Amino acid sequence: LSTRTASDVRCGVAAAARSRDDAQLRVYVSAAAEDRDTLKALSEQDLKGAMRGLAKKGDHRTAYALLNALPAERRSPLLYHGAITACGRSRPIKGKTAMLLWKRMKEEKMIVKRGTYNALLHAAQGSLTENATTALLASMERDGVALNVVSYNVALNSLAKQGRFSEVLGLLEAMESASITPTEVTFGTAINGAARANNSNAAVALLAASA
Repeated sequence: LSTRTASDVRCGVAAAARSRDDAQLRVYVSAAAEDRDTLKALSEQDLKGAMRGLAKKGDHRTAYALLNALPAERRSPLLYHGAITACGRSRPIKGKTAMLLWKRMKEEKMIVKRGTYNALLHAAQGSLTENATTALLASMERDGVALNVVSYNVALNSLAKQGRFSEVLGLLEAMESASITPTEVTFGTAINGAARANNSNAAVALLAASA
């Protein structure tokens, strides 16, 4: 830690998180991730505050390093959620890393809540795995996690971008069956999917339905 003590780094992490000093937060969290004693000194509140700041910034590298440095018993669903959110806010989106974090959550027998699934669905748009969105939706169904309008809109956007318009239509039907009211974003995304699929009839029908 050079001239910094574990206490210095702990205080630095907390102060940087409170002040939203992204550069300092990165420096102090990176230092903490490299030293076991410093990690032990960080409270749960310190860790949550640090991960929240990293997530807002989209600093997936530092978020992943922090999570990876923690022993399994200190890795919580909330910290995983922050790291996954950071992946989704990174530019470019780090979908592959987000999916890796999700698999680790599953391996560690953690309950994945809807908010984290929504963050995963968003990050999956940057995944090189074509069926990432489908895998997440299937997992939500197995886990009994109900989709909300955010879940549907993010999933629709991912499928539309991939040109999987038949699945877009299937998801719209599922949305109707679940009695979830489509928003302007829902229809706009679906219309965009129809345009990508060169399906003008579907685009016109969706436009009429949105009116």
